[in-house]
Amino acid sequence: MLRFFSCLLLFVITLLISACGTAPTAVPFGTYSAQQVIDVFQAAGLDIQNVERVMQIGRDAPSTFSDRYIFGIPLIAPSGGQILVFNSDADMQAWRDYITSMRNDQQRRREVVYVYENANIMVQINANLPIDEANRFRDAVAALP
Repeated sequence: MLRFFSCLLLFVITLLISACGTAPTAVPFGTYSAQQVIDVFQAAGLDIQNVERVMQIGRDAPSTFSDRYIFGIPLIAPSGGQILVFNSDADMQAWRDYITSMRNDQQRRREVVYVYENANIMVQINANLPIDEANRFRDAVAALP
């Protein structure tokens, strides 16, 4: 009987050791595309116009995104917002850091009031949009399927 339990214990220990040595499967960071964000905006009845893919960026902004679309919002036209798509959290973090630096700059602070994230997507909306309308964009980003 003791021999049976010893063998059983050895078997369980072997299973545990082999299970611990297996690396978990990595979940890809890239979940959403810019088109999915545009689609969810339209499905939510958000009025966006002049949607355009623009990969160039101004100022000293990082170019760590993999895709970028700008759009207008008729209520504050020609202003609007942008959709940024990232391939990794490190790439997205570069933008978070950039936004933090802008928020700490008295001259540019107002420009980055509305910033919404979901998975690999960051959406920035111009600060001139009333808060209730900006919240509709926030809710749409949060509702990505």
